[in-house]
Amino acid sequence: MSKLHFFRPNVGVSLLALLAAALAGESAFAARLLTATVEVDGKLVLQTAYDDNGTEKAATVWRYLAGEPSWAETAKIRPDEADPQRAQLNGNIVIRIQHVDRPIVQATASELELVRIGSPGDRWFLPDAEVERLAAASGIGRPTASSAFGGPMWPWIVGGLAAMVAVLALLALVARPRSRPDATRATD
Repeated sequence: MSKLHFFRPNVGVSLLALLAAALAGESAFAARLLTATVEVDGKLVLQTAYDDNGTEKAATVWRYLAGEPSWAETAKIRPDEADPQRAQLNGNIVIRIQHVDRPIVQATASELELVRIGSPGDRWFLPDAEVERLAAASGIGRPTASSAFGGPMWPWIVGGLAAMVAVLALLALVARPRSRPDATRATD
């Protein structure tokens, strides 16, 4: 009686690795490090970092400014005396977000409010209302509807179906019984 060998150890591990890669979702994309800068009268006063999956459009990237950054380097930003968690900048202000040397989105203003969490931490960022005010003044649109993974769903559906077909094809090849010469056949 022949045995069916559904999984040999190396094939089983390979199939599990293929399935894990197919289901990896967002982590399959390379992360993109974004640098946000604030210049006042041509002088850099704030540089922060955010990251995303590399597929987001300018309007979505702009909204990152309303969240606490991964890190921040600041020149001397003087907090408000009444509320040390806030600061007001005045002058010719340019706020820019870029990836490496490629600008993604930019806005200008004559005044800018910053907030921080925890004093004396210098992880300054923009409050939600300020981000929206500058977006409206600079013509930065609203983010478009997207999937939970940050983009349209059709590539995920097609990729998932292709991965399932590949796994099923491999399983069919592995599960196929091996042919053995029939020992009961009479020989001449």
